[in-house]
Amino acid sequence: MSAERAADVASTTDAANTADADTVLATDAAFVTPDAWHSPATYWFWHHLPDEEQVRTQVRQMHAAGIKSFQVQARLSFPMHEYLEPAYLTACRWAVEEAAALGMIVGFYDDYNWQTGQAGGRAVAGHDHLRERHLFWTRIELSQGAGTGEISGIVSGTEGLGPAAMAWHYDGGVPLWTDWRIERALAVDGTETAAPTNSADVVDITAATRIEATDTEAALSITGTDPALGSALVLVSARSSTSHLVNPLDPEAVDRFIEAGYEPFREAVGDHFGSTVRYVFFDQPHAVYYDWAQRSGGVGSSVPVHTTTLDLARALGEDTHAAMIWAVFTETEDPAALALRARFWQFYAELSMEGFLGKLRDWSHRYGLLQSGHEVLTHIGTFTPGTEFGDWDLRANFGLDHFGVDAYRDLTAVDAQDGVAQLSPRLGDSIARATGRTGTIVEQYFLTPPEGGTPWSGHWGLTLDELRSTTIRHHLAGMRQMVFHGFYQTHGHGNDHESMANPRFDFPPGINFEPWFADFHAAYATESARLSEFLEPLSDEASALLFWPLRTIWTHGQSGDHFDQFGAWAKALDTAGIPWRVVDERALSDIAGGSIPTARVLILPGVRTLASAASIAALEAIDAAGIHVFSTGFGLETLQDGGEVRTIPTTQLDAVPDAANLASRLGVSRSGNSGFVPAGSSAGLRIRSGVDTSGRIRVALFNDGVKPIEGSLLGANTVEWEPATGLAAPLHDAHLTLAPGELRLFVWDSSGPGADADTESASADLATVRPEAANLRVLAGDWALTTAGSGSSVPVDVTAGWQTVLPEYSGAATYRTTFELAEVSGAILELPAVSGSARLTINDTLIGERGWRPYRFEIPAELLRMGTNEVAITVFGSAANEFYAGTGLRPEPELNGLLAAPTLFLTPPTEGSHHA
Repeated sequence: MSAERAADVASTTDAANTADADTVLATDAAFVTPDAWHSPATYWFWHHLPDEEQVRTQVRQMHAAGIKSFQVQARLSFPMHEYLEPAYLTACRWAVEEAAALGMIVGFYDDYNWQTGQAGGRAVAGHDHLRERHLFWTRIELSQGAGTGEISGIVSGTEGLGPAAMAWHYDGGVPLWTDWRIERALAVDGTETAAPTNSADVVDITAATRIEATDTEAALSITGTDPALGSALVLVSARSSTSHLVNPLDPEAVDRFIEAGYEPFREAVGDHFGSTVRYVFFDQPHAVYYDWAQRSGGVGSSVPVHTTTLDLARALGEDTHAAMIWAVFTETEDPAALALRARFWQFYAELSMEGFLGKLRDWSHRYGLLQSGHEVLTHIGTFTPGTEFGDWDLRANFGLDHFGVDAYRDLTAVDAQDGVAQLSPRLGDSIARATGRTGTIVEQYFLTPPEGGTPWSGHWGLTLDELRSTTIRHHLAGMRQMVFHGFYQTHGHGNDHESMANPRFDFPPGINFEPWFADFHAAYATESARLSEFLEPLSDEASALLFWPLRTIWTHGQSGDHFDQFGAWAKALDTAGIPWRVVDERALSDIAGGSIPTARVLILPGVRTLASAASIAALEAIDAAGIHVFSTGFGLETLQDGGEVRTIPTTQLDAVPDAANLASRLGVSRSGNSGFVPAGSSAGLRIRSGVDTSGRIRVALFNDGVKPIEGSLLGANTVEWEPATGLAAPLHDAHLTLAPGELRLFVWDSSGPGADADTESASADLATVRPEAANLRVLAGDWALTTAGSGSSVPVDVTAGWQTVLPEYSGAATYRTTFELAEVSGAILELPAVSGSARLTINDTLIGERGWRPYRFEIPAELLRMGTNEVAITVFGSAANEFYAGTGLRPEPELNGLLAAPTLFLTPPTEGSHHA
């Protein structure tokens, strides 16, 4: 145990000594004192060159808020010409030195703004030949051996992000092109109706094809070919003369990117590598993707290439090379042609991963750093892949082989969008498990505005309750650590509201400028870290395995039945609460051999393509091992190696069962072997359970719904671990009622009586103990509101939020009223609905603070008095109404403050209490 952790444990022990006699420290030191790897982290957005005082002050602010790790990220408002200059690197060193003094961890975020592969334009400056090169293609119909065509109307995928982003990616903000080359010109007989599957059926007419190009388009002409040829496919490549991105397929360009973007950071803080600076983080490494007027066929955008890429693909087979190129870039449903297409995308994925990610990993390992980061994910904010980045064909981004990418990381990472349940943490954890690790980093940002809000205007209306619910949801799905996006150097300005150019509207919120941050974030961070440590040692309890249809993606693209089916299954499994994970085709033989002992079902979502007969044999072995194979959507049609398809042992369903019936249809337990039995409705219940390394069962329960959930724990000698304090106490009543937003953690000996009880036969008739109606008071009337720094108050409706009277106010505001008591007793004050975090005082005495649901305060009898009692509830709202005021980015003010009348529950008076 480190000296720092020992000191923290000693401090917590002092707290335990003041608690109930049967309350002790949890027996897991990591839970008591979480480390930086499990605590919340953040991107630190820099908008200008900071001075030393600002750097050190903000690092200390992070640390005080429970943020134990950060990555400096120079954002779009930061002058790009100052990125990686000596003054910038000096400021980075100040940050690392301060982090070292505080025992924090620093990750090296490896580029400017985002999108690894540019070094803020420094990598290609003076090295024009290393700028990104793309493959474009067109079909030309031939007549008498001749025809013409063009590549024109090229549109950058960056255009949708606005002028500031175009200036980030291009000199002058405009993509221009040079060094045009004909890479392939192929033709087939005019009478050909089937897709060619052998190069003998495809004629290379490159020698007969000419190109004349400008910096925006190219004209193509074909002359002197066989008059019998009827249709041509011409592929040309061009290098952008203005792009700031390197060519990710060019080994020299990748080396130059490392030289320009990585080496300066090593020279500045390399003495902290392996101690404070622990890892490198790449972010969506890819070239820009382009569309153009003549694009057709089976690929949805341009493909980054090196001048040698297609020639290297000849290694897949000279006799099928031309037919393979034809199969990739034209429409076909022929299984043999699709097999060729799959082989190409596997080749492309492996080439790009090894050539780009492999070089980054090797550099990191050379200097004692771990490698992390994430590629482009098409499912962010949803369960359905293909719903995001639909204009980019991401087979050209490492083949959408997420499991393959993880072989180049030491720390798995994904990104997630908005405060909703989604695939990212589950997929990240599944990928990590496939490479022998557990848990994933989740980069979390909030992008989607409320209904009626302007796109890309972000979410300054974020409350700590929403952030916390999102965090717990992610943890229970496999997240080890959240990296929040981001902690702001400044909150921008009110002069304009241009997306990204104004820091205020660059993926807001800046968490440290939310009014609740200073007083409440540290408690949130502690809970998140302890929950992460609680879950870390758990065994994998997945009973349902959802197959990642990689080769179907390669043959049929990133949209279609396979992703629709995958998304429907993923959402249904999550909603039903069935323990599940995503698995890769490469793991099928291991699954058949028992690598996931809790697995009961394997689901094939619209799987049309597999690698070979060996995969079919593995599925047969899985079925023989008692793991039921289900499928929906299209069935198997193609084997990538060209082998003969045979029937898979699967139960074909017409549609994905609805979540309410899913467990019974699959024959699995809704909540796995968690040892918790809900009584009645359990909508919103989230469970994570498993056996830890000491053989104990751990269960985490979270009510992610809007109504209380009742149920019973089945373990014997159960101990409850409290994430707020690190303390543990015996549980004397196994009957539980989880309030909305409530998180509870339990541990028991797996060998004890009751641990293996039948969860299906437990009683479902548990009664919730509720206060008598006579002891309940709704404090609905005569409330006054006072804002921070204001001496005056205004009447306010406690059911409607303060924006009804202060539409542009953000910050803290205090609600005040009084109530009468005829006799003194203890009480519980509940706030049924709040937008913000809350602090309660009664008769000028602080009762407590609640950053999130449940907003419940116990009031000791000695703090109440007969007659008039004064209530003051201070709510720390969001920054939305200040920062969006006058921008037109919101149709109306956002909710802040109390949204329902507080409720007072009076406990029965004890003997000797006073009566009026």
